[in-house]
Amino acid sequence: MSTDLPLRLRADAMSGTGETRDITLADGSKVMLAPRSAIAFAFRNDRRDVRLLRGEAFFEVVHDAEHPFSVATDHMTVTDVGTAFDVARDTESTLVSVEQGKVNVRSASAAPSVSFDLGAGEATRVPDRGIVAHEHVDAAEVAAWRSGTLIVRDQSAEQVINALRNYYHGAVLLHAPVFAKRRVTGVFDLGHPEQTLRELAASHAASVRRVSPWLLVVTDG
Repeated sequence: MSTDLPLRLRADAMSGTGETRDITLADGSKVMLAPRSAIAFAFRNDRRDVRLLRGEAFFEVVHDAEHPFSVATDHMTVTDVGTAFDVARDTESTLVSVEQGKVNVRSASAAPSVSFDLGAGEATRVPDRGIVAHEHVDAAEVAAWRSGTLIVRDQSAEQVINALRNYYHGAVLLHAPVFAKRRVTGVFDLGHPEQTLRELAASHAASVRRVSPWLLVVTDG
């Protein structure tokens, strides 16, 4: 709990492990926080600003052209152009995915700095440093975590485990350098994170050992 204290002091809303949280903002816009996520928001006379401090959030924005709605992380800003969209941040990048409408994405950390629009079924990953990567997504799959599903396309096993950690009430130690680098594509159940982790590990010849009621250790072989 103490390690979250600095974040709690900055946040206006947070969610815990395995918990999603629905928030209605002052303008009627709706936010759904994924587990272990946090936001801060500031509504002024001419702007509606939200900062994603940790994790992931899905936004359904009440459009108002005279009062822009923006979502910022440390290195980028997403501005609503009348839409529903998801923003997910990790230690290396921010992923923006659009379910409906359109957003503008502006990044000062990309090389070079960029500003562009995304429409429904489009996504972009903005790294803290480096080149922005664009991709197409099924709009129906945007923020699939809202229905308890994790959809993965060509991610490392370590990235998948990091996502599962947000749903597991305990610690997961990854001591599997070979398994961690395996590329993974699939649909996973977030409602049973330990079972999902075991099935994922078994499919790549890795092992999951329970050391205590609150500790899982993943190893190669």
